[in-house]
Amino acid sequence: MDSFVPLICPACGSKLAATEDPARYACASCGNEYLLDAGRLLQPPAAEPGAPPRLPPLTGEVRARLEAEARARGEQQQADLRQQQPLAYWLQQHPRGVSIAAVVVALLLMAAVYFVILSH
Repeated sequence: MDSFVPLICPACGSKLAATEDPARYACASCGNEYLLDAGRLLQPPAAEPGAPPRLPPLTGEVRARLEAEARARGEQQQADLRQQQPLAYWLQQHPRGVSIAAVVVALLLMAAVYFVILSH
């Protein structure tokens, strides 16, 4: 009895769709193609000359590395912003403080206008 082969892309986890070739399946998400071999296993097809490089499978280790790299880039961007534009960094980190400051400034301006009107 043949075993069931899940048609899930090893690279991104999306469903694989059948192509014109009954042994070839393609992923609509990442574009990788796989062949169903005689042992009923999904295998990437042999690389054709001049073809773009294939994406490696997105394993837990690869995903963790990519997330760590993205987190490090974000932290570096925050550090650069904090160093180069401290006011912009503060505004980004304290949106509620900006609202409170705007209300205080508006109240002070209204008080100034009120006193100017009363002094005439």
